[in-house]
Amino acid sequence: MAMTNAQKQRAYRQRHLSGGTGEIIKTVVSVSTKRQLERLARHHGVTRRAMLERLLAAAEREVVSGIADTAAYYAGTGAARQGAPARVPPERPVRRHSWLARILPRRAR
Repeated sequence: MAMTNAQKQRAYRQRHLSGGTGEIIKTVVSVSTKRQLERLARHHGVTRRAMLERLLAAAEREVVSGIADTAAYYAGTGAARQGAPARVPPERPVRRHSWLARILPRRAR
């Protein structure tokens, strides 16, 4: 007897989430963001999951390299960048779909 879609999904989740090494993230992103992820993944010859993991790891390395108290960062209590106030308002609005624009420094004017 053929499996129903629900049974197939349950089996997929059990295979990929067993061992506690994975979690499901459910979120909606813009079409352009999804296409960017697909293009980057295809260019690097990896899956979208692997590309997302690489991008997040690189962004976190950049953040961690600029803070003094990494223990506070990893504990989730937050830590401001070294020598900077806890929150600096942007000079101009940042496009919401561009997370990279928020983590990369602005060019000097």
